[in-house]
Amino acid sequence: MPRTIDSILASHHAATERRNAGQPIWDRTLDVRDLFHNTDLSDADRYRRISERIQRSPWYQNRDADGFDEFGEAVRYLAQAEDAEEFNEYWDQIYDQADRDRVWVKTR
Repeated sequence: MPRTIDSILASHHAATERRNAGQPIWDRTLDVRDLFHNTDLSDADRYRRISERIQRSPWYQNRDADGFDEFGEAVRYLAQAEDAEEFNEYWDQIYDQADRDRVWVKTR
């Protein structure tokens, strides 16, 4: 699902409803801070390690899908991104899914 005004608004409304109901805004956290801006790693290694971290996360592991849905493919393809532009395309898909699944992705 591409990022649209509607998807951004839906995420904002979900957060507002949860806050108003006394619930936490996020159900889970995925911390990739140690990898996301790590300049000691090559881009290819960084992309691969971020993908692996996502695949090991409870968020990814506890999905109903078998890994061959759009989200699973984006995570797998992220590891094979050839440049920053391709990485960003897959990352945007993953980040949007995180919003829908109420997963806070820490990158900083």
